Amino acid sequence: MMTVSPVPTCFAHFLLAAVTGWALKHTPTAYGVPFASGMLLFLLAHSLLGILRFAHPQPHQRLRQLYERSLLLSKVCALPLLNTQLYLRHLQSGGIEGFGATGAASYTLLRYAFGYGFLLSAAIAFLVGCTFSELAQRHLADHVATAMLLINGVALCGIAVITLNYWGIGLVLSSVGKHFVLHRLVERFSVPFIDLHTYGLIFYEIFAVNAILHLQYYPRSVVIQ
Repeated sequence: MMTVSPVPTCFAHFLLAAVTGWALKHTPTAYGVPFASGMLLFLLAHSLLGILRFAHPQPHQRLRQLYERSLLLSKVCALPLLNTQLYLRHLQSGGIEGFGATGAASYTLLRYAFGYGFLLSAAIAFLVGCTFSELAQRHLADHVATAMLLINGVALCGIAVITLNYWGIGLVLSSVGKHFVLHRLVERFSVPFIDLHTYGLIFYEIFAVNAILHLQYYPRSVVIQ
């Protein structure tokens, strides 16, 4: 029986750690992007955890379980956190009218609650994934994760179009394409899923950082009435 070498997987996580360091360096933390910064810090921790997990010849069961939870978080949290960041930043920039709201302060709380609803979608997908983690039940978690991905993808497309943030549209296409194509690539080319997923996270970071940087240059006066 052929054993798959963990070296390529370790290298993928090492590369993810390097790109995450680059992303954190170029993320305008002083500009106020806590959700995006939090996601990047989590991905840095995830990459280091992956290096420990696959570099060890016989990883402990606790380490395996911890990495599985971290892997699940990396699947379901990426788009919701960026959605929350871009949406709330748009509201703070005076672009509330761009989402079709015509009321004054009475609707402000509802608009902000809508932004935090993206985080709720990630929490739902994560909890369902943890609950139905057995192989026979995993398809249920996959269905929920797919639904949440599509909801967040449509929302991010809307935010990106309103704010003229085309990096966001590219991120949606990349994330949705990865979600539906990755398993087919694994079957066709016999490449470990974790390797392809990790490289997909690298592309996510590149698109996400550029989408965040767009916030600095997005003119606050541009609002769709």
